Amino acid sequence: MDIREHEESHPVSVKPLTCPPRGGPFQRVFMKNSSKPTQFKSQKVTTLKHRIAVQKALDMIQARIQNPPSLAELASLTGLSRTYFSRVFKGTTGMRLQEYLIQARINKAKDLLNDINLEIKQIAYEVGFNDPNHFSRTFKRKTGVSPTDWRLKEIKNPTSRL
Repeated sequence: MDIREHEESHPVSVKPLTCPPRGGPFQRVFMKNSSKPTQFKSQKVTTLKHRIAVQKALDMIQARIQNPPSLAELASLTGLSRTYFSRVFKGTTGMRLQEYLIQARINKAKDLLNDINLEIKQIAYEVGFNDPNHFSRTFKRKTGVSPTDWRLKEIKNPTSRL
């Protein structure tokens, strides 16, 4: 799955990470007849490396939504330190890793709630919550409605999505 496919299947879009040029006469590169600085080639390569690293992490998270990887695992996978990975992840996705994990779980739960044969408790476990009550509280905090109400709303009007 590449970044473009990711943007459609993951709860947030990946935005390009840009680094502002640093000051100094030798650090800014100007195009002829233009006052706008261009990005360094190394900045473009770094941005691409960051996007690839985040894409690897997003793929692992989606594959292991029930038991998501830790920050340390994701950082190790990408070859970055935990601190730097956190900064790159937020800069690329626009949200902290923990926020992303919760949103991914909620989105998966929304899909599973369409299956009326699954109990709310089963869905909670399926998306990685150990406590169904915590799942229900988190779901309501993020969507504004309880999982049961979400399901009822979807049954009545299957084309609508919050």
